[in-house]
Amino acid sequence: MFCKRVFAVLAVMVLCITTASAQQTSSEGGAASRNVHLNVVVTTASGQCVTDLQQKDFKIFDNNLPQPITSFRTVTVSPKPIEVPGRAYSAGNGADAGCYQQGELFQYEITFNAPSDARPNEYHGVEVKIYKPNLIVRTRRGYFTQP
Repeated sequence: MFCKRVFAVLAVMVLCITTASAQQTSSEGGAASRNVHLNVVVTTASGQCVTDLQQKDFKIFDNNLPQPITSFRTVTVSPKPIEVPGRAYSAGNGADAGCYQQGELFQYEITFNAPSDARPNEYHGVEVKIYKPNLIVRTRRGYFTQP
């Protein structure tokens, strides 16, 4: 009888430790999902693509508070045509579809971390600024934090 009680107590202790460990892991996994990814297109006032900017040229603001950039890269993508019976469309025909040069889409991909005190499903306004004259920045205007 004594051995059964000791075994039961040990089993409960192992279960508690395993549960606490699993909760800690899931909260760490949640932190990884707090990354906010932005696809950013920069053009001149006349509509020409700007492709020579560096991370130091960008400033990110989350609800008007500056945020450090955690990842920065430039991306060039060859868009695939959309096939519709009887018609042929190609991505990027619209003026606001992106920054196209020689048939390829160019953009900056910028990542920053959502503020640690952000509540789940809370809307955050985002602004990307470049302190160079006559440049136009296009990106999404905000995001909702993930639960």
